[in-house]
Amino acid sequence: MSSAAALGRLRTPLGSAPPQARQATDRRVAVGLRVIATVLGAYLVSRVALVVDATVLAAQHHTGVVSILAPWDAGYYIGIAVSGYPSHVPIVAYQGSTVAFFPLFPLLGRCLAAITGMPIVWGLVSISWLGGAAAALGAVLLVAPRYGSRRAMQAGVLLAVFPGSVVAGIVYADSLAVAFAIGALAAMDRRRLVLAGLLGAAGTASLSLMLVPLCAALLAAALVARRLSGLLAPVLAASGAAAYLGYLWAHTGSPYTWSRVERAGWMVHLSLPWRGVTAFGAYAFSAPGVTVVTSASVAVALVGLVALAVLRAPLAWLSLSVIVIAAVTFDGGAWIAPRFVFDAFPLVLAVGIALPRRAFWPGAVLSMSVLVYMLQAYSPPNRQFLNL
Repeated sequence: MSSAAALGRLRTPLGSAPPQARQATDRRVAVGLRVIATVLGAYLVSRVALVVDATVLAAQHHTGVVSILAPWDAGYYIGIAVSGYPSHVPIVAYQGSTVAFFPLFPLLGRCLAAITGMPIVWGLVSISWLGGAAAALGAVLLVAPRYGSRRAMQAGVLLAVFPGSVVAGIVYADSLAVAFAIGALAAMDRRRLVLAGLLGAAGTASLSLMLVPLCAALLAAALVARRLSGLLAPVLAASGAAAYLGYLWAHTGSPYTWSRVERAGWMVHLSLPWRGVTAFGAYAFSAPGVTVVTSASVAVALVGLVALAVLRAPLAWLSLSVIVIAAVTFDGGAWIAPRFVFDAFPLVLAVGIALPRRAFWPGAVLSMSVLVYMLQAYSPPNRQFLNL
């Protein structure tokens, strides 16, 4: 070894990384920060577009912005955040009972309102927005290890601007549940079983629709990994919903309160979608506007399933997607709509991953345009659009 080489070696601090390794690390950090900034930027632009759209709609219909951002089921979440759950639910009150809605979203909205002093409705809107941002960033963490940073960026951006993410701009629990579900799957990939289970529990405590799909996805991940300890994650995930159902049992005196309200008050039961007694048969193709929305939602779901197959995506992703779509297809109170495709988020991620680079940004812009249109379509002043 030459004296110059020896001197250079002595000048290198003991345990320090070689310059090439440091440069590689710096490059990875720079790429990661650029991906995060791109995804967050797209999400913020989409939320600003929704707020502007809501302001214009409110002015057109001589109402407040709150009435646009708190449509349909939002009233139930606001009621829970303000007054909690009833201790007695007579049969005549099954229709429209707040018992059908899981508690974590209104609880967090109430806490945020209490901490900041903002009205409860704005606390709920804020939680919805934060949930959407967390879901988009979580998508990057979920996708990047398998498909690389560029495709992770595309997946995160598409989830942020997907038309179904309109629920991440209004008083709905879906964005919060999706964020927790994505976090649970990402933690499961990293073999952090307790964290995956706890995030899953938060997801199932946020949205009833997430209970079976998320637990099945975590179970699939555990089976693929062939680790008996992996079963801890789906068990913990189920505890979120179980805690709420146990609370209702103690609060109302019956273990069947939630299931009775769901069936009698919200038409939630197994049914064939082409029968007129279902929501699918009654509403999905009842007017030109809703026919377009339903047809587009079914098409995106099918494309997403094909993309999952082509990408050879994890069984957990496929399980969650198929169960969510099946649940709303064969349910008496719902049908395939943009909101539920968003809940089946691996479908959206798969499309984002599979899109060619040249087609991605035009597709993202088109998706954001449809997102703005969805807020107009689902706002209460335009209820005739949906014929509801």
